[in-house]
Amino acid sequence: MKWDGHTHSPFCRHGSTAPLEQYAMAAIAHGCVRLSVTEHAPLPPHWVDDAALCAMDVGELDAYIACVQRVREQYAGVLDVCVGIELDYLSGNVGFMENIVHRIDGALHDVIVSVHFVPGRNGTMRCIDYTPEYVRTHVLPAYGTMDRLVEAYYDEVEQAIASVSMVSGLPSRVRLGHVEVIDKFRAVLPPYDRAYCDERLLRLVPMLAHYGVGIDLNTAGLRKPHCQRVYATQSFVDACRKADVPIVFGSDAHDPSEVAYGWDVAMLMMQ
Repeated sequence: MKWDGHTHSPFCRHGSTAPLEQYAMAAIAHGCVRLSVTEHAPLPPHWVDDAALCAMDVGELDAYIACVQRVREQYAGVLDVCVGIELDYLSGNVGFMENIVHRIDGALHDVIVSVHFVPGRNGTMRCIDYTPEYVRTHVLPAYGTMDRLVEAYYDEVEQAIASVSMVSGLPSRVRLGHVEVIDKFRAVLPPYDRAYCDERLLRLVPMLAHYGVGIDLNTAGLRKPHCQRVYATQSFVDACRKADVPIVFGSDAHDPSEVAYGWDVAMLMMQ
């Protein structure tokens, strides 16, 4: 089944303002039978310096859900449009994550739990995938080396997987988002120990299986000039398949033109 399990919407603060119908039409044009709309969930007040660039406000949630449900009804029988959310793992604030899920209460088909933030200096949270300059200026100084930053990132990822057991009301389809987004700027940031990353990735597999969390086989890295690869290694995908961890393709489209992007590459990884 051709299914794009990770896409965004006009409610995204850093994506296209194109109406959601255009994402649905793009999915149909690419032969998809299912499209999961997984917009960035709201963040707590003061979580980051400028949350307005990251995610919609809490007050927009109802309108977002209504928008996806309207398009779901509009394309019923042609395309299975699913209501989803990309839920940031909020270190030390799992209660806020749960509140977001409860506000949507029963409407969700898909939840993607992602790590975009790591602790910075003075307890501030810093985004790891904003720009290379931002990482150099605001993230790396708190860790000193890329190796220590990578270690902190994978610590957060492990906590994100475990957090699923602490959030009630989640749907049956829960996935870990773009597990290797830390690689987004790899060509222009200091090098780090690739073998260590591979080790940490494989350590995630039994956790994913234990908590019933799938993975988002995210192809957005193919579109990023400093990455040029899927946000997952072949060995990680193979280990997930062996452990029966669900794997769902995700283009992470922030524009209708990106829907189903990289499908063929992802399917080769699944062979």
